[in-house]
Amino acid sequence: METFIDKEGLNNNCLIGTYIAIFFHLIIWATCLFVSEFARRRRPLSLPGLINEVSPPQQDGIPETIEVPIIANRVDNLYTKVTNAAKDSLLMIVIATLATQTGYGATTTSAILAWIFFIVSVCWILSIIFFDQTWIPLILLAIALSFISAIFALSFQPAGQPELDFLF
Repeated sequence: METFIDKEGLNNNCLIGTYIAIFFHLIIWATCLFVSEFARRRRPLSLPGLINEVSPPQQDGIPETIEVPIIANRVDNLYTKVTNAAKDSLLMIVIATLATQTGYGATTTSAILAWIFFIVSVCWILSIIFFDQTWIPLILLAIALSFISAIFALSFQPAGQPELDFLF
């Protein structure tokens, strides 16, 4: 159990801050799951004027037209992307926090980076919702991954040692 306490003392205030960030990530993921399921259940069966009609040839009793709702599939894909992004964000911060715990313990820097990661993750999720482009969510994902990498790097660094010495 010694790995789960702060190495500088028995007080672990920094780790509490990272767990609060995890808790808020969990709330965001649960909200995205709820909205995704609600949108999937409430989608209309047919949207007049917004459907793709496919007309196969009239052979062997096949109906003349098949209606496939385009907007409903697009909404399902959007909410699936948002839910997956929230889940991935939650998993990244949980794994980084556990690595910090089992390493040298949480520091103020790792707690601050966890909160910055939370803010960038929320922006990443909102960019998926509001922008139908590839580049904006991709750039925010790259920024989020750099913060997670920094938290992982801090898990290998002793709290009292300011310089980075990975070779010795």
